[in-house]
Amino acid sequence: MTQVRTSTILTYKGHLNFETIEEILNQFREKIRPYNAELVVRRRMYSILVECLENTYKHKALKNNTPKHPPVELVLTQKDDAFEIKIGNYILEKKVDVLINKISKVNALDREGLNKLYRKSISEARISDKGGAGLGIIEIARNSSQSLSYEMSPLEGKHIFFDIVVHVKKINL
Repeated sequence: MTQVRTSTILTYKGHLNFETIEEILNQFREKIRPYNAELVVRRRMYSILVECLENTYKHKALKNNTPKHPPVELVLTQKDDAFEIKIGNYILEKKVDVLINKISKVNALDREGLNKLYRKSISEARISDKGGAGLGIIEIARNSSQSLSYEMSPLEGKHIFFDIVVHVKKINL
């Protein structure tokens, strides 16, 4: 069995606002430097991180802290030949199926299919009450070039702690 080498690049646990998002992005730019990732890989990771943070901020379900989770958890790691971005927050239980369906839909598409879906979504986009046009998961999938995964932790009440996990190969293929 081969052991996977993992190193943590960046973590954040707490509440999100525009200032903390900006600070996390600035920390990313500084902390990714020693990992010698290609420029295109760093740009893809930055774009994914922006989308993940914006989605987490826009779609959070308000909930008091529980001993199990702070309101947002972000971990960026390097694992052998890839980087992993894992970000989680509380969402309403009734919205889980919609999110899982979006992830399944983008995972079923190849690069060309993702690009077609992106163009179609832009042409039909309507800005939601939360300020988005439904492009976040598509954009994350386009930039990762890998299947997206997720983890869920059921909580008491109407909330789920939902983590999305995104992998980005260290070498641009």
